[in-house]
Amino acid sequence: MAHVMRQWFGAHRQPLFSTAYFLLLVITFVALRDVALLGLMVFGFVFVTALTAPSAAPVEAPAHVRRFVLRTLAWGVLLAGLVAALNYVVNPYGTFAHRYLEPITLDARREKLALYSQYETAPDAIVFGSSRSFTAAPADIEALTGLRAFNASVDSAAPRDFVAFLNFMQERGHFPQVIIIGLTTEQVTAPFPDRADDAFSRYLDDSGRRLDDLRQYAELLTIDQTEASLRSLELKLEADRPAPYYRFEADGLGTFKQAISLEAAVDNYLDWWGDLYNERTHLNEPELAYLREVLDRAQAHGARVIIYIPPFHPTMEAHFQQQNYPRLLDETRHTLEALQEEYGFALYDFTDLDSFGGTEFMFHDGVHSTRQLGRLMLERMLSDLRPDA
Repeated sequence: MAHVMRQWFGAHRQPLFSTAYFLLLVITFVALRDVALLGLMVFGFVFVTALTAPSAAPVEAPAHVRRFVLRTLAWGVLLAGLVAALNYVVNPYGTFAHRYLEPITLDARREKLALYSQYETAPDAIVFGSSRSFTAAPADIEALTGLRAFNASVDSAAPRDFVAFLNFMQERGHFPQVIIIGLTTEQVTAPFPDRADDAFSRYLDDSGRRLDDLRQYAELLTIDQTEASLRSLELKLEADRPAPYYRFEADGLGTFKQAISLEAAVDNYLDWWGDLYNERTHLNEPELAYLREVLDRAQAHGARVIIYIPPFHPTMEAHFQQQNYPRLLDETRHTLEALQEEYGFALYDFTDLDSFGGTEFMFHDGVHSTRQLGRLMLERMLSDLRPDA
């Protein structure tokens, strides 16, 4: 019996080995969800097989083995193609420009790149900033100045994002005439989260551009994206799918969903951001260097720069007064004033609501202003750019 089993195993060793390795690849892919590791294992399999192959002339495999291998490869390619097609069409993370279904998560950086790419004539005014600048309305800018505008602000922004978007714009042969920057203390204080793999980072360093382009297609085969696609389809079938907290219009304007009272929304942000300025301790010099790069390039292109510091809701402001916020805000002001002397840009400090007619009711929550408040700030900043000025 043992002799028969040894003979059988010897005759079927190669297909058994291939099947076992194929199953190992599937298990690894499901467990680790790592396309790069999967590719490395495939390469290792081919490499080791080549090294261990007998030096003598190879013996042609039996027909049933060849059929098994070809069927396995065919089913694998078909399965991979179906998974990739599903994830591409559903586009659950908003990676690609098309929107047949609403993304399951809104990636503001990918979304702003996609929205800007749809412009046939590039806008002449651009808004940079964090989500606190989402409601600086391009339509209001155009009404005040006659300049077509786009809001390129993104969540958790930093000056590196401004540089990346300028690079993106210049790749399309355009540099804006007016750059409006909503600069907050969060954007220029440390520690700052590392976002090396976000959609803007590829426009900071050309060396990884092609790899990034390949990665977005390789990610179509990941388990994470497939699960997200299935979840997106499931949500599409649900009549009571909850709306996202904010959306973007075609011009980049952020619109917020006000599903709860302002008081409750402020309390939520007190919970989320409560210790932010206990954790922030000093200005972030690398981010200030990126800001200086924006100013240098704007000066070289003859573009006008306007920088403003947006306000918090008074309840958030009072909360942060007990932390490092007052000191860091003063340091931010002094730094901007020094840069203003060097570059000559316009600088506005809107942290005092009363100074420009704002009220505590012109907020969606503790940190995001309404379009009405955004309009008041724009009117102050753009008064000398009016067509009739």
